[in-house]
Amino acid sequence: MEPNLQNENHENSAPFFLKRRWWRPLYYLYFAGIAAAVIFLYSSQRNGSGGKTQAGLTTQTSAVAAPGNIPSEAKETSEHSPEASLMKPSTSGSKAEETKEMAAHEKSGAAALPAADAQFADLISPPAAMIAKGKSLFINDCVACHGADGEGDGPAAVALKPKPRNFHSSKGWINGRMASGMYKTLTDGIPGSPMPPFSSISVKDRLAIISYIRSFKGFPHETRADIETLAKMAGN
Repeated sequence: MEPNLQNENHENSAPFFLKRRWWRPLYYLYFAGIAAAVIFLYSSQRNGSGGKTQAGLTTQTSAVAAPGNIPSEAKETSEHSPEASLMKPSTSGSKAEETKEMAAHEKSGAAALPAADAQFADLISPPAAMIAKGKSLFINDCVACHGADGEGDGPAAVALKPKPRNFHSSKGWINGRMASGMYKTLTDGIPGSPMPPFSSISVKDRLAIISYIRSFKGFPHETRADIETLAKMAGN
């Protein structure tokens, strides 16, 4: 028998996994390629499904975080909660209404004063005619010491000690800056200072001067309580 034929018969009679063809490197390269392809496909499929899951989670998270996607029930709960009511800013409309209410309250307070005190109630919101009259009286009786603009720099101020009152300053008011304190100063003067009493002029004229001076910037708002105090001081 020829050697090649003998080898072929021996190859066919050998067990399946012991046949010589399995010893050839080409078979191992073939199976290695198949294994690599399977591993690659498996990895790609796994990564793809993981990316979809992560994208889904990201979409859900952004949907929950978006203000427009808050469920209606959650919105109602947050809107009616005490914290939400405290955090809501007040609108300009509500401020305007509050200002109107305060003004109405002041007017009603002035209207509630006795008839004898009506002239004092005008100091809460002095009419233009009252301020104009006060300015005229101020020019005649006060400018020499307090100056044309009420800054304490009139022509006679140089020779006076202490210096006349600067009505634009909030410091050093002995009787205070409310109308009642100013009325006391204007009526009694300030002993030990160049400020003389002006009790010789009528109460109405004194109130007009006070209304003009208080038309300068920075004076506190006049109140009903102070008007009542002023009325008692004037002997009504």
